[in-house]
Amino acid sequence: GGKVCREVVEFFCDEKHNTLVIQDKVTDLQRALQIFCEPLCQRKNFTKLVLNNVALSDPLVPPIADVIARNKSLQEVELKHNLIGTKGAQALAKALKSNNSLVALRLDHNQLGDDGTVQLSAGFADNKSIRRLSLAHNKISDVGAKTFAETIIKRNVAFPALELADNVISDKGAAAIAL
Repeated sequence: GGKVCREVVEFFCDEKHNTLVIQDKVTDLQRALQIFCEPLCQRKNFTKLVLNNVALSDPLVPPIADVIARNKSLQEVELKHNLIGTKGAQALAKALKSNNSLVALRLDHNQLGDDGTVQLSAGFADNKSIRRLSLAHNKISDVGAKTFAETIIKRNVAFPALELADNVISDKGAAAIAL
């Protein structure tokens, strides 16, 4: 279980590091999040967080959402190949409402589905900074796609990069997003 701690300690020991990367399943992620959430919120030059394939499930998302909400230098977050569902999306949406530094969010290969996408879209309604969003492989159908399209239209801010590959969106859902 020392992998996460070693990576986090190295990150905090060198102020020049602006990216924290933790990949592949770990056993002590919950404990690491409890210990390091507050320091991550306070870190000034922290621009990128990557937690890929670490079995990040809904109960573990709130501390990450807190970092997203409170850290004003964070620009990119990758939470790919995890177990994030509706409740996790709800926590992320709440964080997005108060964040204006994040420009990229990658949530590929999670379990968002339509309900999670609807929750997440609520956070995008108020967030004007995100320009790149990736939701590939999340079992999103036309319902989620249409809800997201409506949010993007209301947001009235350019959204140049939206990735929805390998979901269950029909031509009708794709047409709604293309508007």
